[in-house]
Amino acid sequence: MSRFPVQQNGQYGYIDVAGKLVIACTLDEARPFSQGLATVRLAEKWAFVSTAGREMALAPFDEVGDFSEGLTAVRKNEKYGFINSTGRIVIVPRFDDAGAFSSGRARVRIESRWGFLDPGGQMAIPATFEDAYDFFEGLAAVKKNGKWGYVGRDGRVVIPFRYLETYRFSEGLAWVEEEDSVAFIDRQGKTIIQNPLYREPRIFSEGLAAVLYQGKVAFIDTRGEVVIPPRFEFVSLFRKGLAPVSINGKWGFIDKQGRTVIDFQFDLAEPFENDLARVSAGRSTGYIDRTGKWIWKPTR
Repeated sequence: MSRFPVQQNGQYGYIDVAGKLVIACTLDEARPFSQGLATVRLAEKWAFVSTAGREMALAPFDEVGDFSEGLTAVRKNEKYGFINSTGRIVIVPRFDDAGAFSSGRARVRIESRWGFLDPGGQMAIPATFEDAYDFFEGLAAVKKNGKWGYVGRDGRVVIPFRYLETYRFSEGLAWVEEEDSVAFIDRQGKTIIQNPLYREPRIFSEGLAAVLYQGKVAFIDTRGEVVIPPRFEFVSLFRKGLAPVSINGKWGFIDKQGRTVIDFQFDLAEPFENDLARVSAGRSTGYIDRTGKWIWKPTR
């Protein structure tokens, strides 16, 4: 049962996939749904709301995150912990920062160093890293002595610390930045794609990844071949065969052959989620379907 946050007269509520308002716009903040719950705020009070609109008030927190693997991070008195779907604190706030659970691990910061928790609140990987990303596809990018590498869920180094910059794995590949070029590596650290003309890579989605090439953004396939020529200013991810892209300051949607499917008319556009895409016209936002039809016309 999909629900999408919308704004009317400065207040937030939710619509269904048909554009019907199913949770009234009475909220001061409304996050996307995850695992059947969404985090919402009314004045200074946080709550969870179900897809049916039932609210469950939470204890006073300074900040509440989004659900992932049954838990969400919360901040209280400048420290982070985790609560479950009933709002009960299961990991007492004691960390200086925290990410979301993924692959049974959540990154947390203790002073200036990052490590990873298990769902029971124990440090599964000690806080020894200068920086860290969440786990994806069983690996997490972490930084040590100024270089990035990857560790597994047990903390074992899988790909050595040798990169200037990197990001998470997606569809079996991750981009990495070396001294003189960028590349894509597999989960064993083997270089799969390397082209000195590619810059500013993005993750793979539906078999394609964006790269800056010849001054514009193009899309490459998993062989590293350009399949959609460079002509875009900005792009986002493919979802269900469509990706938002911008030309001359306006956003539209293309298919995986690079053909324009929804005209360039929006000031901002996000990837499709559950058959709808959120798009902006000025400071107002709305939702369209895969044909470009308005499901919820822009409001604010």
